[in-house]
Amino acid sequence: MKAAVVERPGKIRIWDIKGPEIGDYEALVRMNACGLCNSTDTKIYHGHFPSVTEYPLVLGHEGVGEVVEVGKKVKSFKPGDVVLELWGKITDKGLGVGWGAFVEYGVVPDRTALEESGLPWNPVSLRSQIVPKEIDPLEAVILITLKEALSGLLNFGLKSGMSMLVFGDGPVGAALVRFARLRGAGPVACVGHWDKRLRLIRRLGADCVINEKREDLNDAIETAFADSKFDLVIDAVGRNQIVSRAFTFVRPGGKIGMYGVTAEPNYTFSLAPWPNNVSIHKLFFPYKHETVHEDVIKYVRSGEVCLKDFYSHVVPLDEIEHGIELIESREAFRVIVKIS
Repeated sequence: MKAAVVERPGKIRIWDIKGPEIGDYEALVRMNACGLCNSTDTKIYHGHFPSVTEYPLVLGHEGVGEVVEVGKKVKSFKPGDVVLELWGKITDKGLGVGWGAFVEYGVVPDRTALEESGLPWNPVSLRSQIVPKEIDPLEAVILITLKEALSGLLNFGLKSGMSMLVFGDGPVGAALVRFARLRGAGPVACVGHWDKRLRLIRRLGADCVINEKREDLNDAIETAFADSKFDLVIDAVGRNQIVSRAFTFVRPGGKIGMYGVTAEPNYTFSLAPWPNNVSIHKLFFPYKHETVHEDVIKYVRSGEVCLKDFYSHVVPLDEIEHGIELIESREAFRVIVKIS
């Protein structure tokens, strides 16, 4: 089967590798699509992702596909189900896994069946869930980002009436703003570098958007709001500098949320200037985001969240390198890779 392999940092090619075999508690899935993550995948591609050091590896962690076969102990899935959050099962010698979802066929474990049988399961594996029939499997990729964003806000402790400032005008920043407003937060502001993206984020509910390329952030915040301090300040990019600056905008008793995965090995900043009673919450990886699956589906069904708002390009698997180029040139907001 075809697979997108990062042979070394900065070099990706399509390889022909072995297809997976399933066990009793696994389902075989024909992959429909996989999201090209603006953060994780591009960092792995360049060799800048924490803990990923060995190449070659199969890229991808946002897979969606259709179940074509199930093991005899599987209870949660049946052939024809469209499932999201599945990874590759790579058995080729010498080939690593960067979650491995850019493949023609993947495998999803039935964690529920494993738990009911009292058997161990890999704690790193995701709890895959079924996509409703009315949602296009291609666009279902976006559900993964939305689930991560909503669960991230809830993990950060977002509540109705809280004020929030987001650094980052990518799909994650946009999703954080949208869900914050749907959950009753406000005022909500977003800082970024690209006018087209910021216009979208304004439409999604931000009270104020600031382009730091041509605006002074402090002046813009003070002009827009009577109170220039926020209950929650989120770094949706993954940069030491953003976290270091966040203390300027967080109120005493507030929180700084570290959402974006950093390529920097260490965070260094002085705590002395920070307001008293401020906390930092690290959330580089999803945590219990399966618990908001139905909430996200409900928002999509109601029209309060539109999946098309969160991606801009679709490319075939053979053109995945072009997809990376589109992201890095900022021509693309988000890229979905069509596999089958």
